[in-house]
Amino acid sequence: WLLIHRVEILRGPQSTLYGSEAIGGVVNVITKRGGKENDVSILAEAGSFNSLRAVLNASGSYSNIYYAVGIARFETDGFSAAGEKYGNTEDDGYENTGASLRVGLVANEALDFEVSAHMIDSEADIDLFGGEGGDDPNYTSEYTQMFVRGQGHLVLFNDFWEQRAGVSFSEHDRDYINLSDAAHPDDVYHNKFDSDILQADWQSDLRFSESAALTFGLESEEQSGKTETLERHDTDTL
Repeated sequence: WLLIHRVEILRGPQSTLYGSEAIGGVVNVITKRGGKENDVSILAEAGSFNSLRAVLNASGSYSNIYYAVGIARFETDGFSAAGEKYGNTEDDGYENTGASLRVGLVANEALDFEVSAHMIDSEADIDLFGGEGGDDPNYTSEYTQMFVRGQGHLVLFNDFWEQRAGVSFSEHDRDYINLSDAAHPDDVYHNKFDSDILQADWQSDLRFSESAALTFGLESEEQSGKTETLERHDTDTL
């Protein structure tokens, strides 16, 4: 819904092109690239449970620079995940903000550079369980995801030798926060999980004919993660 141009589904091992973790298949989401003409689109929707969605996309080019940018917002009051017959009537809402950017520079017919970035920030109200007293008005889940990539693309010898080299960084942060309330005075804690991935890759294609090509490359990836649980029984110090 946000700058998506097309989606490719590849079955089977694809580690040669998509990295060592692509052992069972790949869902490749290809974002929109700015064309020769500037284009702006706006979408707004409203539905039940006070649900609202708005999307703004813009793309185009100027001289040898192309761009595509988008921002989206979704929010809803939702409904209680715990059983209403047990007196759980509080709505469990959800909100999500996303942004996407793709900017490129065409240096000449053989060389171009590109930077892309994506961000998601969301928050959801959740319940402890579905039985009596399952509604917890202060229990929320917050999730933030960020991805940034820069790459260069080079074609030599009349399209015989094509190369791509890039560096990407992604960050995933998830927080579960439960403040004290009258129904759950002891259910107070804060659980955090943060993870980062730094990746560098290089792919080289030798095209001998329309039906024969040789692909090889290198990839390096560094992952780090940290989880922390902070339990508190004093809401002033959480």
